[in-house]
Amino acid sequence: RSSPDVIGQAPTTSYQRTTYEFPDGTRIGARLFGLALLRYLHDQAKSESSLVPPDKVVVLGTSGSAWDNLVAEIAASAPNLPTLVSRQAEPTGVARTDLAPFVDLVKTALASRHGVTQVALEIIPYSFETTEQISFIRLIASHVSRGDYMTFDVTNGFRHLPLVSITAASVVERLTGAVRAGTWYGAHDHPRRWSERIAPVVKLDGLDQIGEWLGALAEFDADGSYGRFGRLLKRDGLPHKSATMLRDA
Repeated sequence: RSSPDVIGQAPTTSYQRTTYEFPDGTRIGARLFGLALLRYLHDQAKSESSLVPPDKVVVLGTSGSAWDNLVAEIAASAPNLPTLVSRQAEPTGVARTDLAPFVDLVKTALASRHGVTQVALEIIPYSFETTEQISFIRLIASHVSRGDYMTFDVTNGFRHLPLVSITAASVVERLTGAVRAGTWYGAHDHPRRWSERIAPVVKLDGLDQIGEWLGALAEFDADGSYGRFGRLLKRDGLPHKSATMLRDA
């Protein structure tokens, strides 16, 4: 989940290496939380047979994101990196075509470390306007198929993008039939980060579950169907027999 810096190809802005602490106490150091999360999920799958490690990674960033930090963090060498650095310094920032030369490099690195078979580097709009927010959702949906399990890292310096991301996750789940396996946030700006040099990791699955309850309530309001409550109540501790009776009723 981390690799040597690219010597002589300094990124425009260097993210600080941070120790991220997950809810179960696992600590992983990385400059980019997404890479720490990928390593965590990969390790979890190795220790728990019921879990499947991620096989596809979609990196979403704006034209002004520090894309060079991603390349420098995972690649031992990247001949085209100076060009990417210069593009980031321009007012228009980075375009999708600027990232194309690095897709295979990132894929090779993640494949060797975590068994990832597919990688996409995508430029997203800043999502200030409704049309841009819808475009963001469509982009995520284009990478998802029915039956896929989706894990979201919503960490971002822009405070509004995590909100858009969580909404996008709900919409994509409903439209594509994919399953949301987890939503994570690396709290780099948490006070603990400065006092103990550790950034806590927040798992936002509770928000996902609230969304499921709202969906069940909407179905109940529409046609009086309460079968969906059985599965939700079982997850929250209702005995299996009682949940089955509720569903059958």
